[in-house]
Amino acid sequence: MIYISILDCDLLNLNHTLKELKSNNISHLHLDILDTSFVPNISFGPSIINKVLEYDFIFDLHLMVASPITILDLINLQKVDTVFVHFEIKNLSDTLKFLKNKNKKIGLAISPDTTVEDVCMDDIISKILIMTVYPGFGNQKFIKECVKKIKNIDRAKIEVGVDGGINLDTIEDVKDFDFVIIGSSYFKVSDKKKFIETIQKYIKK
Repeated sequence: MIYISILDCDLLNLNHTLKELKSNNISHLHLDILDTSFVPNISFGPSIINKVLEYDFIFDLHLMVASPITILDLINLQKVDTVFVHFEIKNLSDTLKFLKNKNKKIGLAISPDTTVEDVCMDDIISKILIMTVYPGFGNQKFIKECVKKIKNIDRAKIEVGVDGGINLDTIEDVKDFDFVIIGSSYFKVSDKKKFIETIQKYIKK
């Protein structure tokens, strides 16, 4: 499955971008929320996120923030399929309890310096997102070494995705993942529909 991250899209033409994504047969969007605290960058506020959630996509949220609950309280979670939070945040346990009480699918994102062995795979976790770049910015170089983490995850119980630096040069390295997050590489190409069709050949349905 392919998810498109709109972190690097042209925000001044967001409505056009979302309509174009739909016309290119994109059904899943990945919304990155950054706070300048957990990562040294900022993205969309809750008001913009809630507007985007009005569109007809399946949405995941990826919270690269120090205090996820504060943000989540301001978002229309009814429109969200899965919420990814980072294993590295200080208040992880409280955040997982909050999401469980909201009956949301919970995903755990793992930064490049975190090993899978360090991560406690709670039964409420339905997805793992392996970061192949350091979180916070798009258009970064793919860290191939991170792909090996997939070997240490019991995939009978959990879906495993990958996020960061994925393009036509790196897609072969991540073909065994259940889902991929693609951002800046999509927005850079002129023939976006052909790009998606090429990527789709490598990724599981």
